[in-house]
Amino acid sequence: MIDQDQSWQIVPQGIFSRHYDLKRGGQLVASLRMSFWTEGCEFTIAGHQFAICRVSLWKDGFQLLAGDRSVCEVKRGFWSRRFELSAVDEQWLLQPGGWFARNYLLLRGKWVVGSVRPVGWFTRKRVAEFADEVPPPVQVLAIFLVLLVSQRQQRRSAAGS
Repeated sequence: MIDQDQSWQIVPQGIFSRHYDLKRGGQLVASLRMSFWTEGCEFTIAGHQFAICRVSLWKDGFQLLAGDRSVCEVKRGFWSRRFELSAVDEQWLLQPGGWFARNYLLLRGKWVVGSVRPVGWFTRKRVAEFADEVPPPVQVLAIFLVLLVSQRQQRRSAAGS
């Protein structure tokens, strides 16, 4: 069951900032320090350091690291907007809510266990809700992946202008 009272507010740190604050109940829980040169970030939850980094320059895969230990792997198919997340004994699928949808759904099997959606049309703010069974670092990983897709789309739009 998704608890909407415990939703994440995802707020850019500034108008042109690549960094985001993640808040729950109005309290700052984590800040995503998005890397400028590589697609990755670092964050801290409850005093524990985490990092998200690309697996390689050639593959569109990521790892969620707790210290130097990988706790979740992310794979993405070529030309796909779907991400497969796999931890030790859990599997999730992060995918768009529809063909032209701006929201993303986190699925465990056929059940929706989370969502990330924009607050409005003209803002970079987003809201995310997850079931209690999804660990907080994996929730942040899903948020990061949605922000990454958005940044890639913005770069492509700017390059095409």
